[in-house]
This record gives sequence, structure tokens and C-alpha cells, in this order.
Amino acid sequence: MQTQTYPSSEAFSKIIAVCLNSIDQLDRTQVLGIAAGAFTTYYVTKNFLLDSLRNIPGPFVARLSRFYEVYLKASGKQWIIIHDLHDKDPDAFRQIYGTEKYKKTPFYQAFSFNGVKNLFTAIDSAEHARYRRILAPGFSQATLDGLENVIMNSGVLALLNKFDAKYCDKAVPCNVFTEFGLLSFDVIGELAYGKSFEMIKLDSHPFPGWLKVGVEARSHMFPLLTTYPSVNRYPKALDALFPNAAAAMQKILKFSSDSIEERANEKAAGRRDFTQLMLEAINSTDGDVHLTPEEGHVTSVMLIITGSVTTSTMLTFVTYAVSKHPDVKEKLVQELINAMPDKNATISYKHARKDCLPYLWAIIMEVSRMYPAIPGGMPRLTPDGGDTIAGQFIPGGTVVDVPIWSIHHDDSVFEDPFEFKPERWLGEDDETLMKYNVVFSVGPRMCAGKNLAMMEMTLTLAHLYRRYDVSLVEPEEDMEIIQQFGLLPGKSTPN
Repeated sequence: MQTQTYPSSEAFSKIIAVCLNSIDQLDRTQVLGIAAGAFTTYYVTKNFLLDSLRNIPGPFVARLSRFYEVYLKASGKQWIIIHDLHDKDPDAFRQIYGTEKYKKTPFYQAFSFNGVKNLFTAIDSAEHARYRRILAPGFSQATLDGLENVIMNSGVLALLNKFDAKYCDKAVPCNVFTEFGLLSFDVIGELAYGKSFEMIKLDSHPFPGWLKVGVEARSHMFPLLTTYPSVNRYPKALDALFPNAAAAMQKILKFSSDSIEERANEKAAGRRDFTQLMLEAINSTDGDVHLTPEEGHVTSVMLIITGSVTTSTMLTFVTYAVSKHPDVKEKLVQELINAMPDKNATISYKHARKDCLPYLWAIIMEVSRMYPAIPGGMPRLTPDGGDTIAGQFIPGGTVVDVPIWSIHHDDSVFEDPFEFKPERWLGEDDETLMKYNVVFSVGPRMCAGKNLAMMEMTLTLAHLYRRYDVSLVEPEEDMEIIQQFGLLPGKSTPN
């Protein structure tokens, strides 16, 4: 039998006393030097020698500090830098995002308001499923078909009437990014609050101004808030750091609360839009489909943000890409003439989809491939016990993502991926290509607003290009593309 002897408490005390006496003999510089050396040894050992991911290649500075990640996000070119760093495996996307096996990370806490979660920020699967059950009927194609006249009247036709009066046959440049933003705000306002903002008509409304202050002020901190998400656990401290943003958000939430209450006081709602769905959820006693009033107000705000910015951005990218390719524009216009001989006529969404207007659909697919609304990857955690991704074992609890930009520009899937070719979607392999157009993501967390986005874009573009000759003011200039959280059109630059 083997035994182990240990120093007595008296002997141990003497050892400690000797060590402290030795340190006491050193001057401050020597103590700091020893401390720095010890910390460096610990840091190098932890991040270079014992790191379970040490065999995965990457920039040296990325091992030193997560501030490299902050730098990437703040650069506005993160998706390009990541694309250039890694070999791509497009099938990894469905492995990571196709099921709930890979959970969302605390990254999403940066997108909460007043600490209240929503459909986008919910990390817990059950909580996400609750939001999905409540809102899914509003995103169904059957519901949207019933609201098509709302989308047309408050959005598409209102914009066309404005173009007729302000731009048609006049040498006046039009900022389509701004105009599409007004359209998207009015449409989603109807669906999320039961009333249009009438921004197309008035060119203004206080809500976008509040949103600009409330969201954009903090968006400059998103690189930090998403890299170090524990900061988001202290919303009051963030409000103190951004008092103007906090005040603006209170105005937004007050507007949301008043709008929902106003709708609740109506004797007959008349339509099952998102406002009606949230009212039913707030009044429900079934926990599986219940929303607190605060959750309902925040959900309305998230619908406004996600339903306006991404759609207006995609519409802008379509007009830019089509204008840069006259042959594409000619084919599109001819298809629309065949479908609508009278340029002032209207066409229903049923007759504007892929089967009826395949070239318009192909253009939307190609633009969404080349300019995905969210080009980066959405962070997920590998499951307990780890998993093998693209032939590489990744330990459990590791943050992973697959940038959509990289999937969409993978030359093993898309031939000449940086060339604008709508025709690629009309070939025999279009179903295969569709598998890798993941602009709306895949799986249980895929974008709930896909049907609404496609409907709004299709109806807007069909009527816009049938009625007007749309061209760039400076056709020789290229448009800069920048990334904040999503992809946005920047300033034009000389070609």
C-alpha cells in the first residue's frame, strides 16, 4: 500500500513566509516584471498551447484578443475578409442551421429592447417556438394574399403615384433607396400597427427619426456589444451611456403601445394582420400562445425594423444591378410588356410569381445571391460533446457560423460567382442552385418574413419597370457596398 505525505501546516507556513520575504526584497519594477511574465506565460499557454482550436488556421492577431473580431465588424467589410480567409464547405450551412442542434449564442442579446426578447433574439428553443406560433399565421401566403390590396394601395400604388407627380418626365434624380424605404415603412406599418405611416405621401414621420436615434446610435457599438454580449445584461447602464437612444426607444415603445391599444378599442378589426395576432396573444390565457404587453410592443418594433430595412435594401440593389446591365433590363421589360400590355395596369401577385414572370423571379434570386441582406454568419454554439464540421472536429460550446456571402460566392456551386447572371436560375440545375441560395436561411430559425419580402419586392419591381424607364444618373459609377449588421448601399464611386 502506497502512502503520500504532505508538509505540516507549520512547514507550509514557513514556505509561504520565505516566498513573501523573497518578494519583499524585490523592487516594484521587478515585481511587475515577474507578474507580467507570469501572465504572459499563462496567456500563451492558454491561447496557443492548450487551445483546443489551435490547429485551425487563422490570423495570428485573432489568437491574441477578441478585439480583432471587434475590428472586423467595425470595418464594414467583415464578410469579405472572412471569405478570403477560409476554404468554403457550402454543405456546412445546413448542418449548423438546419436544426435546433446548434443553439443561438448570447450574441443576439445586443438586439433586445429594454431587456425584452423577441422572435429574433430568443435563444431558448421553446421561447422561439412560442413567438413563431403566434406570428406564423401573419406570414403565411394565404394571409398575405388576403392583404395584397393593403400592400398595393399603401405601398406600391402610392409610390407610383408619387413618381408620376414628382419624377416622371422630369430631369430630377430620384434616391430610390430613400423612396423604397418609405414604401417599406408604410407597408409594414399597416401590418404591424394596423395603419400606414403615410411616409410616401408626407416624406416624413417621427417614427423613423426615433428609430434612427434609438437604433443607429447603438449600432456603432454593435461590434463591441455582439463580441462581448455580457455587457447587454445591464440595459440601465447602456441607457445611461446612450441617453438620447434610450429616450428615442421609449418614444417608439410608447407609439407601439398606443397603436395596439387604439386597435384594441376598435369594435371590429376587419383583418388578421400582425396587430390582430398580437392582440389575441396578449389577451390569451394559453401560455403557449401568450405575449405580455411589453413583448407585444417590442415585437411590433422588430417587425418594423426587419420588415423595412432589408426589403428596401434589396430593392435598391435590384435597380442598381439591372441598370448596370442593359441586356437584362431589356429582357425584363419585354417580359412585363407581354404580361401587362397596358403599362398603367396592375398585376396580381398570383400572376407575377415564378411561373408567370420567370425572368423577374430570376433577377430577384440573382440579386439576393450577389447582395444578401445579411452577408455574415449568424453565430451558433456547437452541441455538448462537439461535432465534426467539414471534416474538422469542433469541441462543444464553440461559436461557429457560415457567412451567407461565402455560400453565395462559392465557385463550386455558382459558376462565375461574381458575375451578374439571372439566366443561371432558369437552367436545368436551378433546383440545385436554390438549395444554396440561403438569403432567408434554413431550418426552424429561417426568416419568417420570406413570403412578405418576396411579395413586396415582386409587386414593386413588376409595376416599377413596366411603367418607367429606370436608369442610373451616373451609369459609369459603381456603388460602394458596406456592412453594418446587414448589407447596405454606400456612396457611388467612379468606375
